[in-house]
Amino acid sequence: MADPNAYPPPDAGYPPQGTAYPPADQYPPQYPPQQYPPQQYPPPDPYQGQYPPADAGYPPPQPQMPPPYPGPGDYKPPDAQQQAQTNVVVVAAQPTTQTIVTHVVSDVPDYFVLSIVMTILCVFFNFCALVCTIPALFLSIQAREEALRGERVIALQHARTSLYLNIAAVVFAVVVWIIWIASVASSG
Repeated sequence: MADPNAYPPPDAGYPPQGTAYPPADQYPPQYPPQQYPPQQYPPPDPYQGQYPPADAGYPPPQPQMPPPYPGPGDYKPPDAQQQAQTNVVVVAAQPTTQTIVTHVVSDVPDYFVLSIVMTILCVFFNFCALVCTIPALFLSIQAREEALRGERVIALQHARTSLYLNIAAVVFAVVVWIIWIASVASSG
């Protein structure tokens, strides 16, 4: 059963038939043949492989002289009326830049040198203390950067923590050395 609401309606036919299409005997349309003059390919060379003559369509060069410069007697002062009309002053100022150089002087101790020295000593004498000196080195670098940024409170906290870690590394190294010396002395 056909649906009466279907689009296109089932009884309309596809494509729609009507006067919009040309009759079958006239399709495709016939056009009259075109008449073109015969062509030679490639076109003939008018110069037979030689360079064209120098005067082949180009005008001869004309000498161009610059305009004459005014001499000492050629100056005419402007009239008063002209002078009043042309008395315009335009001042164009170049943009300028101002550079301000400031040196940041920090009174925050960063203990960077202490952290470097303690790390080197721990590499050669006590590997166990590197657990304290490497974080102390990183905190001393952060303290220096915070001080340069102007955040004094955070820089002081990082510097203080770096100092405490370096002190803990010294205490840890001394304790390890004492234990090692005691064990060597008791075994011998």
